[in-house]
Amino acid sequence: MRLITTILSLLIIVLLLLLVTSNFNYLRNWIKTALMRSDNCIVKKSIKDNNRIPGHCDENKILQQFARLYITSPERIVHLLTERPLFNTCNQVSDVLTKINKILTRHQAFSVDNLYVKLYNGLKHFDDNICQRSFSAEDKDLTNYQDCIQELHEDLIECEGPPDWFEKTNEAVVCQYLNDIVNCHYIKTAMLCGLKPALLLRTFSIGIMQEVVTSKCKVSKSLPHVDDPMPGGTIMFESYSLLYPCAFCVLLLLFLL
Repeated sequence: MRLITTILSLLIIVLLLLLVTSNFNYLRNWIKTALMRSDNCIVKKSIKDNNRIPGHCDENKILQQFARLYITSPERIVHLLTERPLFNTCNQVSDVLTKINKILTRHQAFSVDNLYVKLYNGLKHFDDNICQRSFSAEDKDLTNYQDCIQELHEDLIECEGPPDWFEKTNEAVVCQYLNDIVNCHYIKTAMLCGLKPALLLRTFSIGIMQEVVTSKCKVSKSLPHVDDPMPGGTIMFESYSLLYPCAFCVLLLLFLL
C-alpha cells in the first residue's frame, strides 16, 4: 500500500513539474513575442542577417493608404484621372505616396516584386506624369483633355479586368488582360473625347500597367478601329474660314458699285 502511495506521489510531482515547465515555456515565448513587437506590428527575425523584415501589420498600413484612394488594381490608378477636381486628387496622391514611402524606407526588406510595392510604383507613375508635370498648352498633354476624361468615370470602370488578374502566374493570360484593358480605355475615350486624347490615355494606361504587372508584356501597336465622333468638325471650320475673304470681296464690290 505504501509503495502504491509513493508511486502516485511521484507521478503527481512529475505532472506538476511538467505543468510548471510548460507554463514557463509558454510565458517565455509570450514575452519573446511581445518584445519583438514594434509599432504594434509583429516583426519576424531573419536568421541569416538578424535584420527585421516587415510583418503583416506593415502591409496593412500600406493597404490602408491605398484604400484612401480606392486603389485595388492598376486600373483604379488610371481611374483617378476621372476624379473631380484633379487638384484635390493630386494632393491625396502626394500624401499617400509620402506615407507609404516612409514605411518602405523603414523596412528595406520589402521585395521589388511585392504587390504593394508594384502598386506604389504605379501610383508614382501617375504622380510623375499627371500631378508633377508642368502644364503644357500642347495637345499632347493629357491634362488638356481633363474636362472630357472626367466624364468617363463610369465608362472606365467597365474596362476593369477580373479581380487579381495582374497577380496571376500565367504570363499569356496576364498580357491578354493588359491588352484588353488598355484597348478598352482607348475605345471608351475615343467615342467620347476623340482619337487624339484616346491615344494619349492608352499610352498612359500602358505605363501604369507595366509598373504593376510582373510579366513583361508586349502591347500591340495596332489600335482598335473607332470612328471619329466629329469627323467633319475640322473640315467644316476650314471651309468657313475660306469663305470669309470671298464674302468680304463681294461686299466690297457691291459697295463700289
